[in-house]
This record gives sequence, C-alpha cells and structure tokens, in this order.
Amino acid sequence: MLILNEQQVHQCLHLRECLEVNRQAFIALAQGQATVPSRLGLPYHSVSTEGTTPDWTLFKPAATSDTMGCKIVSVRSNNPAKGLPLVPATILHLNAETGRVDAVLDGTSLTAARTAAGSALATALAWQGKEVQHLMVFGAGLQAELHIQMIAEALPQRLLSQLTIVNRTPERAVALWNKIQSMCAEGKIAFDKIAHCQILALDDTAQIAQALSTASCIVTCTNTATPLFDGNIVLPAGCHLNSIGSYTPDMQEIPTETTIRQCRVWIDTPEARAVGDLKDLPSEHPVTLLGEVLQQDYEPAETQLPCTFFKSVGTAIQDVMTASVVVKKARELGIGTEIEMS
Repeated sequence: MLILNEQQVHQCLHLRECLEVNRQAFIALAQGQATVPSRLGLPYHSVSTEGTTPDWTLFKPAATSDTMGCKIVSVRSNNPAKGLPLVPATILHLNAETGRVDAVLDGTSLTAARTAAGSALATALAWQGKEVQHLMVFGAGLQAELHIQMIAEALPQRLLSQLTIVNRTPERAVALWNKIQSMCAEGKIAFDKIAHCQILALDDTAQIAQALSTASCIVTCTNTATPLFDGNIVLPAGCHLNSIGSYTPDMQEIPTETTIRQCRVWIDTPEARAVGDLKDLPSEHPVTLLGEVLQQDYEPAETQLPCTFFKSVGTAIQDVMTASVVVKKARELGIGTEIEMS
C-alpha cells in the first residue's frame, strides 16, 4: 500500500493532467458510467470556549469500471486553533480487481485542485477560445490560488489584463497577489503576465460594483451564508461565474433572483440544485450537468440568457479518478512510502 502526504500529492498532480481527468470524470458521471452513492455523514459535537459546535465527518465513495475509492472529509471547528486544517481530507484508493486498498493519499491539495479544475473547464467552455480580460476572485485562500492557476492553464491566452481579488482582510489578498506574481515569474502559472491587480475589501461595495461591471469571469470561493454582492448589478454580456464555496441549502454566494436568472446554469452533480444559490431557481430555468455540456455531441437549447454560471459542490468521482492519476504518477517516479499490510 502506497502512502502519499500532501507535498507528495502536489508533486504528482500536474495541472494539465488534472484538467483532463476531471473532464473524464464529469463525462462519466453524465453518461451513467460512474457510481456515486449518497455520502454518509457522522456528526461530532466539538466543545470550545464559544460553546458546542456541530461538526461533521463525511464518507464519500465512488467507482467506475476500473477504479474505486472513498474520500473521508471532516469539518472540525477547533482545528485552526490547534494548527490543523479546518477541513482535513484523506482518500482511500482501491485496486478495483482485488478490492484491496492500494494507496492512502492526503486529500487537501487534491480536493482544491480537482475543484478548481471543474471551474476551469466550465470557464474555457463558456469562453470558447476567446480571451478573458478581467478575472475577479472572491476569497484569498488555497482555492482562490488554485482557481487562478487552473483557469490560466485551461485558457489559450498568455496575458491577463486585470485580476481583482476581493477578501474580508485585504492583507491576505495582498499576500496572494505577491504569491501569484512569483508563480508567474517562475512559470508555475500559464499567464506570462498579469497587467494589473486590484485588491478590494469585501465591504467596499462601490468598488466591487464597478469591478463586476467589467468582469469577464467571476470566481467565488468563500464560506458566506449570504450573497457577496448586490443582485441588482448588471453583469457584462458573456460574463461567466464559478461558485464553489456554498454547499448547503443555507449557504449562498450569488444572488438567485437577479444574477443567476441572467445565466445558463451548469452544475457538477444533481445535488448542486439544492444548494442555497440554486434552491429557489424556478424549475423551468435551464440547468444542465457540466458533463453533458463537455460532450462533443452536446447541442445547447436555444436561450437568450447573456451569461453562464457553474455551481460546484464536488463529487467523489472527481476525487477517486484524480487520485488514480496521482497514484500512477507516484509509482512511476518512485515517490511515497510503500507499506506491506500482509
């Protein structure tokens, strides 16, 4: 059995390969070639100085005809105070033929990468080879970083005219911008250059409205329960939105009544329809699985909607298929620790 820590997973997960395997995962799901049972959730009540907090551990299995696995992901409110991740994740990868666990992978960076890959695939699909001039990102954590990196990889351009980063604490946004600049200089991001970056605080509503009015692509990766901006703002025609932060009926990043009604909606799994951003969307509004749109024979219905919206809640088939690529690469490179279980 192969053991891979977070650094080793990151070393074996190349952006282009991540994009391709997640494309395959979405299509397999849409074609009924993937088995993704309902997740099992176990509650855990953590006690802190602020009282008792209901935390969760989720078990998320998935399989195709030749790969199988299970992601175990938890939320532990007290972890940050202990210097541990708020959302620790581990992936068990099985040999489908023998049924034995053949690898255990840290799932933190893998989860962030596969999530960003979905958004990047949707962005490239929405823009169909055109250049995204203005990328606007809400959030300044790992997901924000990987979304910038993965979208750059999926697009054909080398220059981004403007990047806007919006965060509750501008200091974190500045730190992310400094890191993005370094990654561009080192060739770790496919943009050779980002001409201009604007840092905005989340409460600067006037500047946010101005930035939204020129945004080509918007990414929201926050844990907010309420919309991040005023739904009365009219987005530019052709604008594409990726929402990945909300994952329950009570969480919402994007205004439904106005903003999302301007969009053709793509979702990663049917479960995304119940999330706060989409739960109040009229049943007749066009909503399509991303895997269906990614298929070459897909023919979109006629619509006058000017924008596109991708809602991601994550699916275990992404984790399992991405893990398969990582395990194969690790064994090719001799990375990780092999342990005999019998």
